[in-house]
Parts: sequence; C-alpha cells; structure tokens
Amino acid sequence: MKKILVTAVLFLTALHAESIYATFDVEAEKAAELSLTSSGTIEGINIDVGSRVKKGDILLWLDNDDMKEAVELAKAQLELARVDAKFAQRNFERYEKVKNVIDAGEYDRYASAYETAKSRLHEAEVNVRYKQALLEKTILRAPFDGVVSDKPVEVGDVVSGAMIKVLLRLQSAKANTLKLKVDQKYWTKLKAGQTFRYRVDGETAPREGKVSIVYPTANNANRKIIVEVPAKGIVPGLFGEGEIEAD
Repeated sequence: MKKILVTAVLFLTALHAESIYATFDVEAEKAAELSLTSSGTIEGINIDVGSRVKKGDILLWLDNDDMKEAVELAKAQLELARVDAKFAQRNFERYEKVKNVIDAGEYDRYASAYETAKSRLHEAEVNVRYKQALLEKTILRAPFDGVVSDKPVEVGDVVSGAMIKVLLRLQSAKANTLKLKVDQKYWTKLKAGQTFRYRVDGETAPREGKVSIVYPTANNANRKIIVEVPAKGIVPGLFGEGEIEAD
C-alpha cells in the first residue's frame, strides 16, 4: 500500500511540474574592455590573444621613461626633505629643553624651522605619490584573472587619453554565465534555485545548472525575461536551448 501511495504522489507531482522552454547565449562571467586615460605611444605588450593572465599582471605600457625619471627625482627630493626634517627636529628638541633660559625669539625660530621642515616633508611625500600615480596610468594591468579575447593594438600605436580607445578585451577564463531568454508569460513561475537542463549547440551530452538570477523586468522589444544560470568550461559566444523545471 505504501509503495502504491508513493508512486501516486510522484505521478501527481510530475503532472503538476511544468517545463519552461528557453534559449540561451553563453557569456563570460566577467568581461572588460581595457583602456588607458594617459596619452602616448605603446612601448611594450606582454600578451597576445588567448594569453591567460592573473590579476595585477602588466599587459601593456606606454613610453614612460620621462615619468620614471620624474618619480626618481621626487624620491630623491623626499630623502633630502627627510634629512632636513630630522635635523630640524633635533635642533628643536635641543632648544625645547632649555627654552626657559634662552631668548624666546631664538626658540621660536627653531620651532618655526621644524614646522617648515615637516611641511616640506609632507609635500615631498605627496609629490612622490602623485608622480607614481601618473606613471601607473601609463601601465595597463589585468583587473582580474582571465584570458585575453581581443588585442586590436600593436607596439608603436598611439594612445590618446582624450579619445578613449579599447586596447584589450579580457574575459574570465573558466566561469561562464548562461543568459536565458524566457517568454514573459512565465514570469510568475520563475525563481532562483530552479533546475535548468540544457544542451549547448554542437554538443550531444546534456548539461544541468541552477537558476541564480531572474531579472525583474521584461524586454519591451521581444517580450522576454532574462534568467541567469552559472556554468563552467563553455566557450563564450556559443548558444543552446533547454528547459527550466518549474514548481
């Protein structure tokens, strides 16, 4: 009797379950068009299309020898400012101990010299950071781990900071997202956690994933709702179709 009841429940559940058809495009989980705000000539490129990179890797850089020299000069000025500040501090501390027995004007001169030296030291520190920031703006680094999908520039090309130009395109290497397009009539039946069984065009083996996001609005042009399903190991740009198991 128990076996018959369980079978009946499963049968009724299957009757009430609904499969929602959806097509999808495969997109990289992360994708970025990389540019520089500085102007100059591309001096070096460390990568090519298909190169795998880690976050922070230098991808390309502009001719920046003058900025490197400016940074070194700023660092040298900083060291001089530190020496002057240390000397002024020692003098001030020496006169601080005997300020009650010396001329007030003399004490004030050393106190003022110390404050001036500290101010110049601060300015030198700020100048180094500023020069380093300018130098860094001539270097393009990877914002995340990924693979280079496009490299429309070569060494010797001119970059204009006033006219932003895409220098490289980077996308995540392993993690992908399926962007499902579902008829809007199913909007009340879609929710995160539902199972999506699908096939990628060109493959015979079925795949399976879970809905992670259901977009809150429908597209006015095609009356479709976008649903996202995380995936791995699928080349971005492919497409396919499948069915969402609705409750």
